[in-house]
Amino acid sequence: MPNLVKRMMAEELRREVGAPSSFLFVGIEGLAVQEATNLRASLGEWNLRLRVVKNSLASRAFRERGIEAEPFLRGPTAVIGCGEEGAIAAARILLEARKRFPKLELRGGLLEGRRIGTGDLPSLASIPAREVLLAQVLAAVLGPASTLATLLEATLAIPSRLAAALAVRREKESADAPPA
Repeated sequence: MPNLVKRMMAEELRREVGAPSSFLFVGIEGLAVQEATNLRASLGEWNLRLRVVKNSLASRAFRERGIEAEPFLRGPTAVIGCGEEGAIAAARILLEARKRFPKLELRGGLLEGRRIGTGDLPSLASIPAREVLLAQVLAAVLGPASTLATLLEATLAIPSRLAAALAVRREKESADAPPA
């Protein structure tokens, strides 16, 4: 590969490595073109990009940023750069893709600067989406208040129900009473 092409590839990789805070690494050896295309499409729904990298260039780009990525860079490798929410979505997609494409090798990654292994991906994938977490927190906060409001409403409704029953009873008694 000519030096100019290598320099251009290295510069593009440096730009891509510079922005995201998390990375997931995938071994793609033996993955068919259609399988890789399907994986890219699944990741694309979350605005994530699967980028096949040359290990030596990727190693240099990560090292320049102060990231130790060499353990993940062996054989044909693809990198997914993402933010925190993207890492959760990518972990879900990769675990699902692993079931369909057994040749896909999950290698782990870097989550906000912390190294995660292949065994950590199911835990990462099990984290609910941000909206679900917010709904759970809201339910935890509003649950006791809602229960208290229901109890107060029920307690205050008893006298009004008794008064209504008494009014019906008096009306019935006055209707049954002989006219005077």
